[in-house]
Amino acid sequence: MFLAYVDDSGDARTFALGAVLVDADQWIDALDALVSFRAQLSRTVGLRMRSELKGTNLIGGNGPWHKLRVGDRKRYGIFKRALGELAALAPAVQAVAVVVPDLSHPQLFGPPREVAWDVLMERFERFGTRGQAGPCLIIADEGSPAKLRTMARRKRRIGYAPAAFGGPARRVPFKLLLDDPVTRDSTDSYFVQWADLVAYAAFRQIRPVPGVPLLWDELADARLAAAN
Repeated sequence: MFLAYVDDSGDARTFALGAVLVDADQWIDALDALVSFRAQLSRTVGLRMRSELKGTNLIGGNGPWHKLRVGDRKRYGIFKRALGELAALAPAVQAVAVVVPDLSHPQLFGPPREVAWDVLMERFERFGTRGQAGPCLIIADEGSPAKLRTMARRKRRIGYAPAAFGGPARRVPFKLLLDDPVTRDSTDSYFVQWADLVAYAAFRQIRPVPGVPLLWDELADARLAAAN
C-alpha cells in the first residue's frame, strides 16, 4: 500500500500537480527524515517547525522568509536540499508530477485542474498495479474536496486510459484506490508541503524564468520514471 500526498502549483498560464508517494510500511521512517530536515532548518536559519515550506515562498522570499531575510542563493540551496531529501528516501518515497502548460489550449478535454487530476490518478493506478505498490490512499491539500471526491469515485469505477498505439481509450478502473481522497491543510503535513515543492519544480521545468534555478533533476532516483 502507498499514500499519495498531492499539492498544486503554477501561475495564470500553467497548472501543475505534484505528488509524493510513500510506502506505507516505511512511512514513519520517511516522516522522521523530513522532521529531521525541518529541525535542521529551524536551527540554522530560524524557520519555525510550524511554518509552511512552500515553493513559491522559497523562490520569491515571501511568507516566513520575508522576516528571516535569507538571501536568494541560500533559499535556492534549501529548495535543492529539500528535494534531495526525497531522492535519498527512494525507493520508499517516489515523486511524480503532471503539468498543464497552457490553460487555454484548445485541445484540453476539460477544465485544466480536472485534466491534471485525471492524468495523475492514471499514474497512481499504473504505479499501484504494474509497479505492484498495491492499494492507494490519496491525501491532498485542501481545495475542492467535493469535486475531487466525485472524480475519484468515477475513476474507481469507470476509469479510462488512452491506448498506447492509438485507437479508442481502454477502460481501466482504479480498483486499488481506497475510499475517498482525504484533504489536509498543508501546514499540518510535511508530506503535502514536499508535494508542493515537487509541483513547483515540475512547473518551472516546463515554464522556466531567468534567475530561477531548474530543480526537477534534484529528485534523481525518487522520480517515478515510468509515470513522469
